[in-house]
Amino acid sequence: MKTNFNYARLMGVSFLLLIIFGFFGMAYVPISLYDYSSAAQTLTQVKANPQLLRYGIMATVLMNASSLFLAIFTYRWLKKFSATLAVSAALFLMTGALISLVNELNSVSVLHFTQYSENPEMIALYLNLYQMGVFIATMFWGLWLLPVGYALLFQSRWVKVLGVLVIISGAGYMFDSLFYLLWEQKILVSDYTFLGEIIFTIWALFQRKSEFEPFQFALPEKRFSANFLR
Repeated sequence: MKTNFNYARLMGVSFLLLIIFGFFGMAYVPISLYDYSSAAQTLTQVKANPQLLRYGIMATVLMNASSLFLAIFTYRWLKKFSATLAVSAALFLMTGALISLVNELNSVSVLHFTQYSENPEMIALYLNLYQMGVFIATMFWGLWLLPVGYALLFQSRWVKVLGVLVIISGAGYMFDSLFYLLWEQKILVSDYTFLGEIIFTIWALFQRKSEFEPFQFALPEKRFSANFLR
């Protein structure tokens, strides 16, 4: 059945919602309530404002719902150009979303132990698990940007620059994840490399063509070995 959906714009809308919900649920709320070096301080802050944490949990759930839609629309946008890139991007993003959703159970546990048992040791445990889960998901959030950025390299000249910026954004997330998972160091490279995501979101919102069309087609599927994914 033929549809008139503009997958590029739907991708942009989903990405915009992801950014809005993600900023609140995974940046503002944890910064406001969580002190990873002090479970006692976290207990005090969450106990004083438990509703803010509930809002944060819901925002993160909505962020990941947006991620799942973004994965679907990205697949539909890229699949005629390269099924391999389309499937890779969708799988990476879906994996990150599912990890993040499960990881929110740690925030639910923090809320429980601040409201009922007030156990700092358990709060410290779930805080550490939450932080570790965020950085595991971050690896996949970085990986999904690489196929998208690579595809943009086959667009017109200025869009190629956008492709490079998107790849840099993905690499920033991956470096953050690697340094924390291997050495427990927060280098936060992504705080300085996220520009590509913002520009890509705006670019997608204004696309007239529903599916990706390269400026110069340089990825024939027969040579790229993606036919098995059709």
